[in-house]
Amino acid sequence: MILRTIQKADGDDLFEIYADAKTMQFASDPVFSSRAMIEQMLDSVARLEQSGESLEWAIVERQSSKVIGTCGLHSFSDNGQSCEVGCLLEAPLNNSVPALDRQRISDHEAGLPL
Repeated sequence: MILRTIQKADGDDLFEIYADAKTMQFASDPVFSSRAMIEQMLDSVARLEQSGESLEWAIVERQSSKVIGTCGLHSFSDNGQSCEVGCLLEAPLNNSVPALDRQRISDHEAGLPL
C-alpha cells in the first residue's frame, strides 16, 4: 500500500468506497448516493488542505493502483502538537489489511518513515 494525494481521477474508486453501506457503517459521513457527492468531497478535501484544516490521502493498492481507502489528519490542536487521524478502508479490506500495515499508515501520517 502507498499513500498519495487524492486526485480527481480517483472519483470512480472513491465512489465505490463511499457508496458502500458496509464500508460507511462506522464513518461520520452518510453513504454517498451520487457521483456528485464525490465531486463535493474532492472540492472540500482541496479547500480544507489549502486552509490547513486537514490533510487527506488516498490509500492505494500498490500492484493494481486502485484506491482502496482514504486516510487523513484533522482537528489540529491550537498549538499544532496533536490532531485526530481518520482512516476509511473499503469493507472487504477492513478485516484483511494486516494490523502492521495499518500501523505503518498511521506512522506515516505522524511523519514517521514507513
